[in-house]
Amino acid sequence: MAFTFLLARGIDVGNSLVDLNMLNNAKKILNRARGKINLLFPEDFICAQSIDDNKNAKVYDVNHIPSSTCGFDIGPSTIDIFSKIISNSGTIFWNGPMGVFEVDGFHHGTQKLASLIADETEKDVITITGGGDSVAAIKKFGYLDQFSHVSSGGGASLELLVGNNLPSIYALEL
Repeated sequence: MAFTFLLARGIDVGNSLVDLNMLNNAKKILNRARGKINLLFPEDFICAQSIDDNKNAKVYDVNHIPSSTCGFDIGPSTIDIFSKIISNSGTIFWNGPMGVFEVDGFHHGTQKLASLIADETEKDVITITGGGDSVAAIKKFGYLDQFSHVSSGGGASLELLVGNNLPSIYALEL
C-alpha cells in the first residue's frame, strides 16, 4: 500500500508493488489530508531485484530506490521513526505487515514492530491488530497472546474504525 501512496506523491518506487487502480484514490486521500493530519510513510526500504534475491538485498532511501529493484521491507530509519511513535502511543491499531515477513531477510521490520507493540501491551497500552496477514505475522513471531485484541477481519476492522456499521454488529443490537 505504501508504494501506491509514494507513487501518488511523485516518488519513483522502482519495480515495487503498486496498485495502479488505486492511484487516483491515493492522490485524493493525500489531498484531503494535506494540512490536516500527518500521514507517515516509510523513509527507507530493504530492496532487492526479486523476492528470491534476499541475500543481495540493500537499504535504500525512499527517494533513491533503483528502477530495477522492489521494496520488500521497511528499512532501519523507518523502524526507528515508527518505534518512537509506538512508544509514545496510548492506543495502537495495527493493520498489515511492514514487509514480506514470510521471507527471511524481509521479515525484520514486521518482527521488530510486533515486538515493540507487544512490549507496549505490557505497559497497559491498548494494542489491536486486524487482518489475516497481521495475525499470521504476530503468530509466526510468537506475539499472538501479547496484544489486547486480535482480529483476522482486517476489512471489517477498518470499517468499524471509520465508524461504519457492520451487519453482524447491527444484528446483535436488534
